[in-house]
Amino acid sequence: MTSSSQPAVMRRDAFKLSRMAAGDKATALTEASAQLYQRRQDCVRNLDCNLASGLPVSEAGERIRELIANHQVVIVAGETGSGKTTQLPKICLQAGLGRSGIIGHTQPRRIAARTVAQRIAQETGAQLGCEVGFAVRFSDQTRDDTLVKVMTDGLLLAEIRQDRFLEKYDAIIVDEAHERSLNIDFLLGFLHRLLKKRKDLKVIVTSATIDVGRFSEYFSGAPVVEVGGRTYPVDIEYRGQIDEDDNQLINVLEEIDAKPLSKARDVLAFFSGEREIFDAAKLLRRHFANRFEILPLYARLSAADQRRVFTQSAARRRIVLATNVAETSLTVPNIGYVIDTGLARVARYSYRSKLQRLPIEPISQASANQRAGRCGRVAPGVCYRLFDEGDFQARPEFTDAEIRRVNLASVVLQMQALGLGDIYRFPFIDPPEHKAIKDAVRLLEELCAIEAGKLTSLGRRMARMPVDPRLAAMLLASDDQGCLAQMLIIVSALAVQDVRERPIEKAQAADTAHEMFVDEQSDFLTYLNLWRWIEQQRSELTNSRWQTALRKRFINPMRVREWREIYRQLKTVCTELGLKSNSTPGNFQQIHESILVGSLSQIGRHEERGTYLAARNQRMSIFPGSGMAKRSPKWIVAAEIVETRRVFARCVARVESPWIEARAQHLLRRRSSDPVWSMKRGEVVAYESVSLYGLVLAERRPVAYHSIDPVFCRDLLIREGLVRGGVQDPPAFLRHNLELAAQILDAEAKGRRRDLLISEEDLAAKYDKLIPRHVCRVSDLRHWFKKLASERKRALFFDEKALLRRDDIALQETDFPSYLQVSDLELPLKYRFAPGQPDDGITVTIPVGVLPSINAELLEWSVPGMLPGVVEFWLRSLPKNKRKLLAPLPDKMPQLTERLLRPQIYRQGRLLTVLSQLLRDLHRIDVTAEDWDKGRLPEHLRIRCAVVDEHAKELAAGRDLQQIKDKLANKLEPTAADFSAYEQADIEAFPEQLPDHIVVRTSGGPTVGFPGLSFCRPKGTRGEKGSRGSVNLTVFVSAVDRDIANRHGYAQLALTQLGKPGQFFRRELNKQKQLGLYFASLGNAEVLAEELLLSVTWYCYFDGRALPATRQDFEQRMTEHRGDLAEVFGLTLASFETVLKLRFELVGLIDRLQSPGLMPSLDDAKGELEALVPSNVLSVTPWRFLPSLPFYLEGLKHRLEQLRGHVPKDRQLMQQVKPLHQRLEAIKMSQMHDPLIDAELHFLLQELRLRLFAEPLALQKRPKPAFVGSESKVSLKRVEEKIRREEQRVGLA
Repeated sequence: MTSSSQPAVMRRDAFKLSRMAAGDKATALTEASAQLYQRRQDCVRNLDCNLASGLPVSEAGERIRELIANHQVVIVAGETGSGKTTQLPKICLQAGLGRSGIIGHTQPRRIAARTVAQRIAQETGAQLGCEVGFAVRFSDQTRDDTLVKVMTDGLLLAEIRQDRFLEKYDAIIVDEAHERSLNIDFLLGFLHRLLKKRKDLKVIVTSATIDVGRFSEYFSGAPVVEVGGRTYPVDIEYRGQIDEDDNQLINVLEEIDAKPLSKARDVLAFFSGEREIFDAAKLLRRHFANRFEILPLYARLSAADQRRVFTQSAARRRIVLATNVAETSLTVPNIGYVIDTGLARVARYSYRSKLQRLPIEPISQASANQRAGRCGRVAPGVCYRLFDEGDFQARPEFTDAEIRRVNLASVVLQMQALGLGDIYRFPFIDPPEHKAIKDAVRLLEELCAIEAGKLTSLGRRMARMPVDPRLAAMLLASDDQGCLAQMLIIVSALAVQDVRERPIEKAQAADTAHEMFVDEQSDFLTYLNLWRWIEQQRSELTNSRWQTALRKRFINPMRVREWREIYRQLKTVCTELGLKSNSTPGNFQQIHESILVGSLSQIGRHEERGTYLAARNQRMSIFPGSGMAKRSPKWIVAAEIVETRRVFARCVARVESPWIEARAQHLLRRRSSDPVWSMKRGEVVAYESVSLYGLVLAERRPVAYHSIDPVFCRDLLIREGLVRGGVQDPPAFLRHNLELAAQILDAEAKGRRRDLLISEEDLAAKYDKLIPRHVCRVSDLRHWFKKLASERKRALFFDEKALLRRDDIALQETDFPSYLQVSDLELPLKYRFAPGQPDDGITVTIPVGVLPSINAELLEWSVPGMLPGVVEFWLRSLPKNKRKLLAPLPDKMPQLTERLLRPQIYRQGRLLTVLSQLLRDLHRIDVTAEDWDKGRLPEHLRIRCAVVDEHAKELAAGRDLQQIKDKLANKLEPTAADFSAYEQADIEAFPEQLPDHIVVRTSGGPTVGFPGLSFCRPKGTRGEKGSRGSVNLTVFVSAVDRDIANRHGYAQLALTQLGKPGQFFRRELNKQKQLGLYFASLGNAEVLAEELLLSVTWYCYFDGRALPATRQDFEQRMTEHRGDLAEVFGLTLASFETVLKLRFELVGLIDRLQSPGLMPSLDDAKGELEALVPSNVLSVTPWRFLPSLPFYLEGLKHRLEQLRGHVPKDRQLMQQVKPLHQRLEAIKMSQMHDPLIDAELHFLLQELRLRLFAEPLALQKRPKPAFVGSESKVSLKRVEEKIRREEQRVGLA
């Protein structure tokens, strides 16, 4: 179609029509576009496009209109209050724009876009959403015939992907350009390029404070229009720095309140953040509750609360406490006074630490002037600056552009996706530093979006998602992990403002309401729980009731709407990208591995006290508002790491280091060290350390080294595997060679020489010539050998000649036997030539069951081949006056050796006795036992004994056989020992003699028994004399069993001999009915009486003293301590009654405290109660600990009474003492445990528990137990040391 025949159409359609051939489609498009163009013309005629009178920009309207008509770019530098934001769209309409395209009007914030659109619609008489509309994220109130579209600058950038040349726009008004946000700078750079291709596009850049010359130069000398600002004067007053007590703020407000009311009567105060606003609001409500209405204003405020700010009130004056959200664009009505603290929280990205910092900084002069411009709109105003004028003059003139303060990853990604060329050459007004761009590229490389400077296929898919690159990477990874459905919810939650509200004044209520959603291992899963609840409520309730339910749970319905909208958008994009939603819910690992893909630089490893080491040696803590704040998993991942007062990880979850390693393969640093040969694996293994950004994920992990250094591995295979035999199940050639080498080495050991077998270097050289270069593992060797030809295989089988240095080896089996003959037994002999080593010389292996039958005299003779050496050293140890009679000694040795090796002499008696006799017979030299210097005999000439059990495990070894026997005496298991000759039943008097132990010979060797007294309770009724049982003399197999039985045996025998005093005590016990009730749950009253009497008798006569071993000692002990019996009875009875009463109370207290959250502590308390008060409590409690027992029970009671509200601390203390209890139980199970020491450690632990769980009681004056070898102060460290020493004693450490 030709342009002459084409009617006026929309600009976006003109290009399409120019490329279309004539036809029905072109005609239909032309007609539809022409009709739309006509409707828009009609709309313009119906609007009131007259400029508002009294505004400075209105006075310059004609000039601005002419400049727009004659220039592509116009810069309007209008001060605050000039009306530029609302009047410029009308000027564009007057200039003929808005017919064939839209007038785009950008605002930096969503709240500003809404309010500006409302104001323009109100002034022009348009209906909001029709002729004048607005579009923000998740809300688009525009139509095809919309003339003016107010939107956020980010939304306009998003449209570039579908409309690269912005064909549907006639003009773009970039408002508030002085803010220099990332979007504004990117948008201006894009428009700068676009203007060269679209000569018809008009661009108006406007702001209240702007570097006019710089912007004009940037747009090739674009004309500048400067218009006046405030219609009323604003006085600036400096009041100095605000003090800690906020008196300055109070004084200024008192001064404002004292002034006469004017048309603009309200106050706007600027603060750095929400926390400061809430603190100020709390303070001001105390002072001005009756005079002012206090209203907050910040970005996260709900829509309803925001409307209160913009709705004028006739009732009371208002104080609006705002962040810098009210600094530009927004016009809070009726403001007559501004209070400027001079501070703002500014987002800054640290390229060194990779952290998003939010420090509070002094604002620039331009921002201060912007704030002052918020008053003086309807009447003269006053701006109170809470800093001095010198401070103001020292501040920078303009705020740093955001492009110099934030991470540029999203900008770089979008520029690559849009094909905008090299970011280093992109025409930014203030080009970012090269290190900022490099940092952004590194992040995209971490996310695998860029590789070698080019966008990957993954990066192209990430660029299509309307979220941060990190979140996009998580979504794409979830498709592979099979958890896309869950990650869509989590990512959309992270992409919007948190839907949960936590008003400072209702923080506790909000936390309680949100508690039901918290996941104890992951804040990310908390979003899933929240989403499920929201969707369930939405399906069950009407819309109004649903929103009410959300508000009751402190959940913002508007933010939920945004959450659901971004979820819908992301789901649509994922469908377009071909990602498939999972039908089976992803598990914990799948979800968090997906999160890790986008957060590899946001992981942390726990160090101490809730502190985490983050990437690049940063320290951080979990944010207090997190559900994980009270937990300390070893590894965490965070959605973001932000530095405010401290460095906090926000939205965190527990992860495992293998998950991190699996997702960070392209970023890991691996370092291998200490390569060694592994016989088990048949290859060289090194220890690998794996780290990510300085965090060690794996330390000294064994890995195969052949892929790192194959030459080194081949050399180690030959030396360690082939030469030294470090190969499991060796190939046939290697087995043959090793056996041959072992035979030669055995000959060397017997001959005490090192000159038979060729050196390891020579043997390695032989293998090096035969083994190919590619063989560096045993598996390679087997594979190569299997395919080898028979002739070449034979070359690998070495003969004796190939391995020998010399051939003068002549050793006889009779001289160096392989076995030592003992009766009918053959004990293996092992020879080794290793001077200085414990097993140098000859080692005989002795089964433990045979050990008692081995005579040390037998070993003195060594073996025939070593006997000459043994004899020579013994002779050299003789005194000089006798030794010189044998000179020359070598001449005498053959005769002596020959005599000693005769069958009738060899190993018949002691060697030194026989040798002395031979010297007397042959050389007439008298040698006594004192003449032999036993210290002169070298260790290798004395046979070494290695005692093994039935599993060939070595129990003991040494050259002194008797020492070994003594060492293993208690471990020798008795074999069918008959002790009946020593045992007696039902004795009435102490034996004449009770030895500590007796020895009985059995078929398996000598067996040791331990005599003691055992008490046998009656099975039926009492005996004729009121007997409560019998005492037997019994032989026990171990001293421990004997000592345990002696307690009741000795006590019962003593009680039997008491006579009338014993009967008196029984009568007294029968009166203690209450005591029986307390004991009912542990046993019957009769058992109680017997247990108490036995314990009293034991405490009085035997506790803490050596037990009598003779009848005389026993009777003397009874006589000496008979007078103490009544006192001991009274003290024991009183303590026992107190203990049982406390136990009764504790059982009831535990029953009353039943609660799921308290169960671990209650279970621990039950265990402690059972340990302190078992049914035989007096039997297991030594006398010196009995007075302390009630205090330990009181401590347990104190702990339970204080449990509610202190559960975390209680569990922490439990974790400290639990390992000690476990170690003590292991000690009690050991064979060498001592019951007395066990009791000592048990009550030492109770003393520690008292100090930990009930410190006030521990500090009270009370009888302190006398712990053996311990200081009065009991501590965790000292108790651990005592237990460690006992573990060493019983063989557990």
